[in-house]
Amino acid sequence: MSKSRLEAFTDAVIAIIMTVLVLELGPLTDLSWHGLWHIRTEFLSYIFSFFILAVTWNNHHHMLQAAKKIDGSVLWANMNLLFWLSLFPFVTATVDKNWYSHFAETLYVILYLLYNVAWNILRMTLTHANPKLGRFLGYKDVYTFFGVLVVMFLTFFWAQAGIIGCFVATLFWIIPYRDIERLFAKSDN
Repeated sequence: MSKSRLEAFTDAVIAIIMTVLVLELGPLTDLSWHGLWHIRTEFLSYIFSFFILAVTWNNHHHMLQAAKKIDGSVLWANMNLLFWLSLFPFVTATVDKNWYSHFAETLYVILYLLYNVAWNILRMTLTHANPKLGRFLGYKDVYTFFGVLVVMFLTFFWAQAGIIGCFVATLFWIIPYRDIERLFAKSDN
């Protein structure tokens, strides 16, 4: 399979997930600032989850741009990642309706943790298929994984630490893999 087909499929699935995510937001029933304030937790949940999906798409693009070869294990690893991403609208809606629930927030963190495991599996399969790629993919994946474990622990004491902590962990990923960025900068010169 060509790399472009994998990228196109992933782009489409993430776009659909983002669309489903926004459809979970109900319309305002009170057309005022007070009405907007009334749905603040739903809106924050949406923003945090959309941000996670956007950062994932951006980093996925960078990682695949640097890869030369796609094999069957990469296809299945990518499908695994998309599976966990597809659950974000469901879990976000659960948090929307239960913002102060330790269970709902823990469920969100567990999904985020499983999504991170899937990301690392994709990274490892891409590195296996493209051995030179390994030197460009740093270890911030591992740091994020341990950060999420800390977030899960904090969620037991403060429910909102779950979704907020996952958002903060994702901030670490706004800047894609720096070594891949440097590689692209060299190839442009």
